[in-house]
Amino acid sequence: MTAAPATMDIRAVAAVGPWGGELADLAAAIERGGLPSGASTPVLPLVPGFVESPFNSLLYDVAKRCLTAAPGDGARTALVVASVMGDTGTTDLASQRLVAGQTQNPLLFMQATPNAVLGYLSREFQLTGPLTAIGVRARLAGELLDLAEVLLDDPELDRVLAIGVELVPNHRARACYELLAGAAPPPDADAAVALLLTRPATAPADAPTDAPATTPAARISVRGASAPATGHHALPADGVGIGAVGSVAGLSWLAVAYAHRSRLGPGTTFVHDLTAPPDRAWLSVRYHPSADDRESPR
Repeated sequence: MTAAPATMDIRAVAAVGPWGGELADLAAAIERGGLPSGASTPVLPLVPGFVESPFNSLLYDVAKRCLTAAPGDGARTALVVASVMGDTGTTDLASQRLVAGQTQNPLLFMQATPNAVLGYLSREFQLTGPLTAIGVRARLAGELLDLAEVLLDDPELDRVLAIGVELVPNHRARACYELLAGAAPPPDADAAVALLLTRPATAPADAPTDAPATTPAARISVRGASAPATGHHALPADGVGIGAVGSVAGLSWLAVAYAHRSRLGPGTTFVHDLTAPPDRAWLSVRYHPSADDRESPR
């Protein structure tokens, strides 16, 4: 971590998981006090040219919605995806075919790497910035934000689309979780969350509520803290859940804070990443009201 907390603006958020396929669904789940019994992740259309696994569909869905909601210069946009296990569906299918002595499908090898769908996404949205896929054990949200900060130090980049994706593991992937010391717990439902991040806007942190539209909707500070500051909002609230989504939990609660930003008010909210080490388990989100900030979540 850097000596001073890194600060970035959230320009768009998209999330799909057991709460549903829209950010509004995630906000509604929190309003209800949690998910209904038996909630499951929506089945998304397959990405053209990709087969078998929902990993690529989840990643593509949240990325497309962020890039559509906040268009920008593709040459100055970086893509980053993080996961503990990655596309276990495609990898496991290829392994089963190999063990069974069946003819190998070369598409399965190519599609098992997250960079494949990132390349597809880049072509569709004409993105020519860096593409990066990282594996993490825990603290997925913090790792993504750390990397986004590094990328935004490049004067040739203005935006980073940070994406976390995790699939429900089969018994082989679950055995791998058991071997990874300190890893985030396996999810009970497929989930993906994307944040479109930029450098902080030029508007001052204490900008008034009638500030011009250039004031960001939300500003996040990456902070390593063992507990939120006294007197501030903290998410998740006691007794409220969004389902067991494994490593994507921290990003999911950042999305909740973004969806509820206008209700939280122009202050700081602390988001707890249950998968992070205790001394780095909190992220802070500061809401800056702006003229173009809308009540309904994207």
